Amino acid sequence: MTPSTSQRTTPPLFTGTHMLFGALVAGLLMDMLLKQLGTSVAVWATVAWRWTLGALMLLPLVMVMFDRPDWQAWRPIHVMRSALNLIGTYGLVFGLQKLSFALVITIFFAEPLLTLLLATLIGRQPLHVWQLIFSILGLAGVGLATWGDGWRTGSFQPEVVLAASVALAGAFAGALMTVVTQVHGRGCSSLSLVFWTAVSAALVGWWQAGPCAWTVPAADLWLLCLVAGLGCVFSLLWVAALKRVAARVAAHIMYLTLPLGALAGWWVFDESPHTVSVVGSVSVFLAVLAVNRLAARGGTQA
Repeated sequence: MTPSTSQRTTPPLFTGTHMLFGALVAGLLMDMLLKQLGTSVAVWATVAWRWTLGALMLLPLVMVMFDRPDWQAWRPIHVMRSALNLIGTYGLVFGLQKLSFALVITIFFAEPLLTLLLATLIGRQPLHVWQLIFSILGLAGVGLATWGDGWRTGSFQPEVVLAASVALAGAFAGALMTVVTQVHGRGCSSLSLVFWTAVSAALVGWWQAGPCAWTVPAADLWLLCLVAGLGCVFSLLWVAALKRVAARVAAHIMYLTLPLGALAGWWVFDESPHTVSVVGSVSVFLAVLAVNRLAARGGTQA
C-alpha cells in the first residue's frame, strides 16, 4: 500500500470528527465543574485562575514544541481570538453563576447555529439544502428546549434577562472565534493558538479581579485545576479539529451538547426538565444524526 493510498483511507473529516467528540465531552465536564463552584469564586477571579492554570499546564509543551513563528504573540489571529475568548468565558461563567445549568447549556447551544451562519457569511462555505432544513429543525428544537427549561417557569426577572443576555453574548463570541480560527488560523499551530489565548485571558482576568483573586479557598482551587485541565483538552482538540473539518460540520456535531447538558442538569444538579424541553432535545438529537449522515454520504466538503 502506497503512502497516498493510506492517507486516502483516513480522510481528514474522520479524524476531525473524533476530535470534536472529545472536545464535546471535555467541554461539558468543564462546565459542570464551573457550575459546581457556584458563586464562591467571583467571575473575574474564576477567569483569572482558569486561564492561569491552563497556561501553566501548557507551558511544558510550549517549551518543547514551539517554533520561532509560534512566539509571535501579537499576530492578528491571536488578538482576535483573545478578545472573543474573554467575552465567551465571562459570559459562560456569569451565566453558570446566575442561571440553571440546563438553561446556560441551552443558551450556549445557539453557538453552533451561529457558527453555521457565520461560516456561510464569513467563511463562504457552501451549505447543502438538506443540511439547511435539518439545521432549521435543530433551531426549532433549541426554541422548544429553551421554552420548556427556563423561560416558561423562570419568568422574566431583570437579573435573569441580564444573565441570559450576557450568556448569549458569550455564545456569539464563541461562534465568531470558531469561524475566525477556521478561516485565519490554518497558518498557526494549534498549541500557539490555545496558549496565547490562555495567557491574554489570564492577564486580563488578574487585572479585573484584583485582590479577590488571592482569596480563593483551597478546595475551589482544586476544582479550578480540573477546570483548567479540561479546558486545555477542549481547546487543543477543538482548534486541531477546525483545521480538519469545516466549521459547519463542527456546529452540527456540537448539537449533542444540548441533550447531554439537559441530562447533566437533571442527574447532577437536580433540575427537572419539562416535557417541552425533552421534546426539543430529542428533535435536536435527531437533527444532528440526519446532518451527520448527510456528511458521511458526501453532502459536506471539509
